[in-house]
Amino acid sequence: MYDVAVAGAGPAGASAALTLLRMGRSVHLFDTGQGRNKRATAVHGYPARDGVAPDQLRREMLEELGRFDGYKLTEIAVESAVVEPDEFRLSGAGQDLGGARRLVLATGLRDVFSDHRYGEFWGRGVYGCTFCHGWDARGQRAAVIGNDHQAATTALSLSALAAEIVIIGEGPAAFSPETGEAIRSVGIVYLDSMVKDVTRSPDGLITLDLAEGPSEFGSVFVRAAKEQHSTLAVTLGCILDEEHLVPVNRSYRTTVPGVFAVGEMAKVDGRRTSAMVVLAAGDGLQAGTSVHLDLAFSDAFGGTNPE
Repeated sequence: MYDVAVAGAGPAGASAALTLLRMGRSVHLFDTGQGRNKRATAVHGYPARDGVAPDQLRREMLEELGRFDGYKLTEIAVESAVVEPDEFRLSGAGQDLGGARRLVLATGLRDVFSDHRYGEFWGRGVYGCTFCHGWDARGQRAAVIGNDHQAATTALSLSALAAEIVIIGEGPAAFSPETGEAIRSVGIVYLDSMVKDVTRSPDGLITLDLAEGPSEFGSVFVRAAKEQHSTLAVTLGCILDEEHLVPVNRSYRTTVPGVFAVGEMAKVDGRRTSAMVVLAAGDGLQAGTSVHLDLAFSDAFGGTNPE
């Protein structure tokens, strides 16, 4: 039996595993390589690794973990767990996947698009986060889809990068007149126009077919809804909040004893965590610290952590 099973080897899960291994804990890591950023061409905002391909970063993280004794990687998704005294018996793909004393959920989120056409080019000209991909819009025409204050904020965040910014509202503006004046003052255009089609040219430009006619953009920013990538948290009995996130305390504990959750799938002490890779890795380190101390205190106090 392993000390800890970690479901998900994104930056949060891999960082938690690394922290635990460096503290002498045995770790069984489960991952199928289907992370949320798999379709992106590069990871951004990570010092010394800006621009690295997501698959390459994952490969290097797993190679690093492989240097430690007590580590095992299984490329199967954990689908359920039977809770036994001080042990979780894991299963997935019709197999018994072994046991662990503690379970860390780092299975992430999945993007859900109201219009599947944006999903086709997600990470390749269509983006969600300006702090991850705003640099890709430098010197280009950029479009922001939406009609609310968040759409206006997204547009304003691009103002030092994009040559031209157009908010395509697909309806009347829902932000305040003051916000409307502010965006106009910096040259941002608002169009109350519907997007009829989305295509991508061989040179990477995104064409939005609007009522006024087709319009080309170097980058398009659109919000996608989010849902849990895995049903494991619900299967275990973890609570989901109104945003479909798993609430955890400052120690990353869920409402299920022995189960921790980390990364963008979780809400820490009421705070929504970031999807940015560098911040997810930091959360993973903190979660790994909490799990290690939970095991240490439990052993010292006869199996019961006094927290």
